[in-house]
Amino acid sequence: MVLGPDGLLYVADDKIVVTVDPDGNIKRYAGDYNSSQSPNPYDPSGKTFTRYRDGPKDSAFFYQLTGLAFDSQGNLFLSDNINYVIRRIDKLSGDVTTAAGIVGLRERVNPKNGAATSATFGDIFALTIDAKDNIYVLDTFNGIRKITPEGVVSTYYKKDDLVIDTRSIIIDAYGDLYVGGIFSGPHISRISPSGVATLVAGGMSQQLGDNDGIGSAARFEDTVGLAIAPDGSRIVTDSLGRTLRKVVPVAPNRP
Repeated sequence: MVLGPDGLLYVADDKIVVTVDPDGNIKRYAGDYNSSQSPNPYDPSGKTFTRYRDGPKDSAFFYQLTGLAFDSQGNLFLSDNINYVIRRIDKLSGDVTTAAGIVGLRERVNPKNGAATSATFGDIFALTIDAKDNIYVLDTFNGIRKITPEGVVSTYYKKDDLVIDTRSIIIDAYGDLYVGGIFSGPHISRISPSGVATLVAGGMSQQLGDNDGIGSAARFEDTVGLAIAPDGSRIVTDSLGRTLRKVVPVAPNRP
């Protein structure tokens, strides 16, 4: 979910996007939940399918929406897993287009970089956008991919023990990326603009729990969502633990 520039909360609900207003009213914003299936052209076995259609947002087809983020112009970008593409909803027209990736083509090993129209992704679980409208896509088994406003896709950070089997991502005002992963134990990592990854909170020894504590002494059950609070704290959605956890900075705005 993401807070929109209009003050509404935008929530990815599998194949549709809904908005929630301050009074709690829920309204469908985009996507047709009754979307039809089509054979996946990249699966010769014929056993997998796509649910995909660009066009007006009310009749667009999505397959599995896993992340939402707004750019500085108010356009909404969506990670559409299983279709393996990034979608875009134009603020003015409301039309849905494919911003990056090839529909139905999943490449978990050595995905293609380059022009957004020919780039490929593996499993995409989340995305975030910086102040310059660069998009960072959590391609969970390939690391973090970057899409520039000009439509060029590159690998921003290659997978390693801290960034693999990841579920959530957010960027702060300093350009630091925070990533929630579950490989070797649920944890939160930070990747600096220079590409240095450090463990912020959680364990790397398959130890689950709800222990509070400093850094690696803390434990999570899961790390499926991340947000940054006004005071600079990082809010972690621990779905299996059914809790929201707060990572408090040890220095002003810098955990």
